[in-house]
This record gives sequence, C-alpha cells and structure tokens, in this order.
Amino acid sequence: MEKQGYITRELGIRKQRLNLTTKGKTVLQTEYLLYKRLFEHKDRIYLTGTVFSGMGEGKYYTSLDRYVEQFKEKLGFAPVPGTLNIEINPLELSKLHLLRSYRGILIKSFSTKYRSFGAVTCYPAEMKDIKCAVIQPRRTHYSNVIEIIAPVNLRKTLNLKDGDIVEVIIFVGERNEKSRNI
Repeated sequence: MEKQGYITRELGIRKQRLNLTTKGKTVLQTEYLLYKRLFEHKDRIYLTGTVFSGMGEGKYYTSLDRYVEQFKEKLGFAPVPGTLNIEINPLELSKLHLLRSYRGILIKSFSTKYRSFGAVTCYPAEMKDIKCAVIQPRRTHYSNVIEIIAPVNLRKTLNLKDGDIVEVIIFVGERNEKSRNI
C-alpha cells in the first residue's frame, strides 16, 4: 500500500507509525460508500462509469416502431433516438454482473420480412433526477458497458461529453430464478 501511495510509514526504534495519505483516504471513502450503498439500498444499484461514443447503432434500434411501442408501454416513455454509452468502472464490474441477475423488464424480440431483432432487458434508472432506463440487448458488442435510453437527450441535457464520469442509479426488483443461488 505504501508503494501505491495509500499510506506513509515512519519507522521508529521499536515501532512504526502508519498514516493514510490523501489518496488512501479517497480510496477508503469510495470503498466505504460502495459498501454502504450495497447494504443500505437493496432495491437499487449504483454504477459509475465513463461516457463514450458508441458505433451509432443505438439511434437506429431505438427508433424502430416495434421497440418504441414497447418502451412506451413498459417504461412509460418513448426514448429520444440513441443511447448514452457508459463504460463501467472496472472496480464496479461485479455490480454489473449483479444487475444482470435481476429480472428487469423484457422488451420482446420481433421479426420483419428481412431480419430479426433481439430481445432487450430494461431496468428503470435515474441520472441526476432524470428518469431513464438501462437497456441490455441480448445481442451486444460489449460486456463492460451499459446503454441508457431516456425521454430527453442525456448528453445535451446533462452537458456530457466523452470521458465524463457519471453515476447511474438503477432500480431493481426480483432476481431471476437461476440467479437466486449466487
């Protein structure tokens, strides 16, 4: 911990004195808040990550009528076309795995004459008091990323740019039967 800059060590004749550095205090406070949230709020998961630009596919999929109808019916809003992509902090990936153990709200797959479109699991969420939803497409390119839809453009409304650190509060319900033994 000394090499990582979390503590300083003062050696005496028969004892040593350890002090937390500012960096160490920050890490400890972050861990404390993480554990506090884990144990205090069983109905929500807090995720922190970095905003980044995706491949632009979210705009296409969130504009499809068959998805939009289900979003309106099941989430209570029609999303602005596109998704806000957030790469989850590596220290919080276990919470992303925990999120996937909850049922969420199923947006059903469908097919057109030309192709099929996969199912999506949604979780009601909030960013800075703005109602939104985390979506987890069954077919995805990422394992450490969440995509967020909202009735407003979150990038513009929250003045976000690539590289910004954000927190998302995700509201969860019952866990999947398969996940109960985890």
